[in-house]
Amino acid sequence: MNLNDITESDAIKSLIIASAPEKKSELLSLWDKYEPTFSLKGDSLGFSMSVIFDSVVFDHKTMCQMWLLGFAAQKSLHALGELSSNSSAPNSLYLKYSQDFNVLVDSVLKLKSVERVEDFLWPDNTPKPYDGKPTDVDGSMVFDLICMSGAYCFLHEIKHIMFGKSNTQISIHDEEMECDRFAREFLLSGTAEYSMSEGYNSELVSSKRAMSIALSSFFLFVITPREKWGATDTHPPIKERILALSEYTSFDENDYFWQYFSGLSLALVMRNQIPLEQQVVVSHKVFCLSMIELLDNAI
Repeated sequence: MNLNDITESDAIKSLIIASAPEKKSELLSLWDKYEPTFSLKGDSLGFSMSVIFDSVVFDHKTMCQMWLLGFAAQKSLHALGELSSNSSAPNSLYLKYSQDFNVLVDSVLKLKSVERVEDFLWPDNTPKPYDGKPTDVDGSMVFDLICMSGAYCFLHEIKHIMFGKSNTQISIHDEEMECDRFAREFLLSGTAEYSMSEGYNSELVSSKRAMSIALSSFFLFVITPREKWGATDTHPPIKERILALSEYTSFDENDYFWQYFSGLSLALVMRNQIPLEQQVVVSHKVFCLSMIELLDNAI
């Protein structure tokens, strides 16, 4: 097949199936019933991904913002690792990774503020999406998380289409939470079955997919102005959406998922210069949720 013949809908369908192969039949059934369509529009200011007339509309610039944020998140994970290895004081590697994180987040916000990707200077030492999957272990992990995070976002929008076509009447906030729930369960509910059939470690598969959802949650904190982190006319508080993910999962309190999310949360607290008192870290989960609380209280 000529790549030029692949539609946006085909590409998104393939992305979701690759992210949750065990749900292929379920996805194809939903596709036949609700016929979701996807439209790649020209670049514009801001972040663009929404449902317009039963079609998910997005642009290339938005996908690039999500890409850069995935690499920023990896820097925050490395920073947390360096901090954990030297609890007496932040060392030079921690500061370096923190600076790298801020540089990439600055790049995301700069990209958001321009009209076209062509108007943006790509940050040094960061792969570009059209270069394909990085060959190093670190870059390969980021690539997988970005792809699954994108699948989560598109699944969220598909649920909006399903609500519209079934004439479901619920509040705007409830609809957002239900779209999160649908996307979350689509990616996470079948991991045991998939892992058993493929001979993978089920806990690791679940952790990785949940990390991709954490990345999407983290993305909300970055692209949303601080004064809108709480409830707005159109969206529930970011904290409430994150707690729904926390309550759904049953990972060990020091699981990779919580380590990843702790790094993201701490980096955001420090970036926003939110006062942080010294504390004894009893687990990554407890620490992460305390950082989320700080972010929520800083509105």
